[in-house]
Formats: sequence, structure tokens, C-alpha cells
Amino acid sequence: MTKLKSSGNANKNLSGINTKSAALKHPAEIYRNLIEATADSIYMVDSSCRYIYANPCYCSRLNLPLQEIIGQHYSDFHNPEETAKFEKDVLEVLQNGEPFQREYKSKRDSNEFLRTFYPIRQNPSNNISAVGVIAKDITDLRHAQELYTTLAENSPIGFLMIQDGIIKWTNKKLRDSMGYSSDELTDKPYSSFIHPEDRQLVKDNSVAMLQGTISLPYEYRIITKSGEHLWHVGTVSSINYRGQRAVLGSQMDITSQKQAETNLRQSEERYRTIIDTITDAYYEVDLAGNTTVFNEAYLKLYEYTAKEMQGKNYKTYVDKEKAQMAYWVFNQVFKTGKPTKKNGMGNNHQKRQKEKRGAFREPDY
Repeated sequence: MTKLKSSGNANKNLSGINTKSAALKHPAEIYRNLIEATADSIYMVDSSCRYIYANPCYCSRLNLPLQEIIGQHYSDFHNPEETAKFEKDVLEVLQNGEPFQREYKSKRDSNEFLRTFYPIRQNPSNNISAVGVIAKDITDLRHAQELYTTLAENSPIGFLMIQDGIIKWTNKKLRDSMGYSSDELTDKPYSSFIHPEDRQLVKDNSVAMLQGTISLPYEYRIITKSGEHLWHVGTVSSINYRGQRAVLGSQMDITSQKQAETNLRQSEERYRTIIDTITDAYYEVDLAGNTTVFNEAYLKLYEYTAKEMQGKNYKTYVDKEKAQMAYWVFNQVFKTGKPTKKNGMGNNHQKRQKEKRGAFREPDY
């Protein structure tokens, strides 16, 4: 029984070995299947550029069966210009014995290909007996690249790619905004173009955005070629570039908006100063009649604090008759956009505003 068991195991092992040996006996068949199943065009020519092999994909491109391709010259299917370039590439392989790649645009179908030329060596002499060509269709890739390039170069937003703190690429908008050429920005530290006072802020916000802890754009100042300081608002995202992690940054020039904000703030400060220094009571209300702006004279008039007056509706400290007149005055101003003056609200109306104490005063509207 032990012998039979051992014999069975031996037969099983021999069967496995025979199966593996059978597979190893036909590596050429495996390679041929791979070559004939690929979507890349693969063909071989001799030193005179006559076809000695073509896979189904290449035959399909020429729309010819294999037997009508073998033995034919490259020029039989291509124009003189294409033939001259091809012959030059084949000669380069024959002379140098090294593979290389070349992009090629077919006149037949306008598709673009990345062709790899490589030597076919004859054993055991190791002499080059033929040249093999693998042509990968990169038409869709090129169209996508052209689209992305067009979008990036015509975008109203500045884009740049940074790897290990070094600028690797910029688009036209960013270059124009900063006043530098591509060569002046590429391979330079990005931080050198940021205002010294904002460098840590940019670093902290970039890291936080990449980690997902913040999502809103952040503001900072950049230094142009002319030495001018411009305000930019930016974002960053993580990408891969040539197999390594990189950062894609986007930024917009908001200098004019920041200047407008500064001008508005200064104007409001001057406006506030004027309002607070005049002796007349001054106030503003929104469309609902809530008090939004007022000066010290107005607060003294009704003996309210600023906190109490802010957002307070005029109806709460005006009697009913005066509230109706105030509504009419406010409505006229909102409708016409023109100032309206009512001193005492007219002779036929004793319009009196009620103070906090319950007394009455008679201001102008």
C-alpha cells in the first residue's frame, strides 16, 4: 500500500513537471500570442526597409492581409517624405545598435504614434539582422494634452506646479501676473517669490489644505519682477508628476479688490468721523426700518446706548402717527432715490418722537 501511494505521488509530480515542460517548450508561441493580441502596431523590416513581419494590428492599419505586406518596401505604402524619415531611423538603429523612440504622425489617418525602433539580433553572431518597430497610438493622449494646454494657457487663473518646493511649470496667466518668463520661474524656489512676511502663512495654509483641514482659499502677497507687491488668493492640491508627489497651485490676483477694500474702509472711516463730529442727529435705516447707522447726537437725543440702538426698529420709539409719516418719508426716499426733508413733519401733523423716558422730541426726517 505504501508503494502504491508513493507511485501515485510520483506520477502526479511527473505529470506536473511534464505540464510545465510543455509550457516551457513553446515560449515563442506565447510571445507570438501576446504580439498578435496587442493593440499596438508591431512590425519588422530588414536593412533595406522591406517588411519581414507585421502583426494583425498593423495589417489592419494598412487594410491589407499579411501576405500582401511581407516582402514589400516601406515606400509601397507611404509617401516619399515618410519613407525618407523612416529609412533614416532604421539606419540609425543599424549603425548604433541602440533602441530609441520617435513621435510620428500618419498621413494616412492623421493619427499620432510613438514609435520605438529596436535592433533584432541574430544569434550566435549577435549581428543586427532586422529592425523592429512598436507603434503606440497616442492620438487621444495628444488631444487631451492639447486640450489641457489650451485650457491652462488661456485660463484667467494662474497655475503652477511645485515639487519639493521648486517650481516645475507655470501657465501664461501666472507668468504675466508676476512679470517673469517661464525660464525665470522654472527650477526656482517658490518661496522666493512670496513676500517674506507671508511665507510661513502660505506654508501653514498649504499644508492644512493638502491635509484637508481647510478648504477656503487663503490670501498672501507675491513679489513681481519689478519688485511690486501684489495680493493673491490661492489654493493647492496634491498631484503626481513623473512618478513623484507634487503640488498643483492656483492663484488669482486680487490686488485691485484689496485696494478697493482699503479705499472703502478709509472712506467709511472719514464718513464715520464726519457723522460723529456733526452736532445734528444722524441715522440710517434699512428697508424694514431697522436702525443701521447713527451718530452720538442721535443716541443722546433718545438716550439710548449704541448697543441698544443698533438694529432697533423706528416704530418701537416713535408714536403711531409719527411712524406713519416716517414710513411715508422713508418710502419716498427708497422709491425716488432723492432726499426728502420734513421739518416737524408739516404743520397739520404734530409729529413727535418718544424718548426713552417717555418724553417727546421733534426732529427732522
